[in-house]
Amino acid sequence: MKAASVQQVPQRWTEVLGRVAAGEEVEVTQQEKVVAKVVPAVELKAATRELAHRLAQNAPAGLAATKALIHRAHVTPIEQQLDAERDAIIDCMHTDEFRIAVKKFTSKGK
Repeated sequence: MKAASVQQVPQRWTEVLGRVAAGEEVEVTQQEKVVAKVVPAVELKAATRELAHRLAQNAPAGLAATKALIHRAHVTPIEQQLDAERDAIIDCMHTDEFRIAVKKFTSKGK
């Protein structure tokens, strides 16, 4: 299998994750191997819930922006994608969630 280019990787990951979720075996290149955490099958449900709970603690605007950027990454030229990511970050910086998170972060250790 040929290694994916930078712009093809997000689409390929979507395909791979979908096939894995459907219980299919998928061959991937060395460059495509990404593992966040390995757990025994009996612990998978609990580990998935834990991850979902941690993700849910994040700012909804940031999660929505990230999801939208990921979904369009495979069809967007890299320069345009980077511009969109920059714009999304700036948009998120104008939310109350961001201001609260910055205040919380900067007050740690005081």
